Amino acid sequence: MRDTVYFTLPKRLIIPCIVFSLFYSFLFPPGINILNYIYGLVNGFGHMWFLPMLLWCFVATYFLLKVRMKEEIKLIGLLCLSIFPSSLIPLPFRMASTMYYLFYFYLAYYIWNHRKLVVKYLATNKIIISGSILFLIVLFHLTLYYEIIHYHIRL
Repeated sequence: MRDTVYFTLPKRLIIPCIVFSLFYSFLFPPGINILNYIYGLVNGFGHMWFLPMLLWCFVATYFLLKVRMKEEIKLIGLLCLSIFPSSLIPLPFRMASTMYYLFYFYLAYYIWNHRKLVVKYLATNKIIISGSILFLIVLFHLTLYYEIIHYHIRL
């Protein structure tokens, strides 16, 4: 039953990506050749970038669930993968951005599957909540700093 979700994803993610990218490309014509245009339709024009990336997150999670390894080890590996600059490896169809977002996707999956234990643990350990909030703030600032340096954004 759970596997059927993974096989319906292409039509639930890629078809809307193509339709709305087509609509977006009519509103804002990209002015590129036909092969790049078709690639852009599947890859997501404009703000549609997240749909192919979500598809790859689901595909990667499907295979990660097949790997017999402690979930915590998988999360540490995905964290290391997300820190690795995805711009060094040019991959098609938003697979490079998937390397960054897969950690967060799988972490949410992990927390959802262990939600009762997580809520019970957080309710008894207030210091963990404070540390987690501090960690997220620092992670946000480091990510923002990386994007400012990488994309030469002026504040």
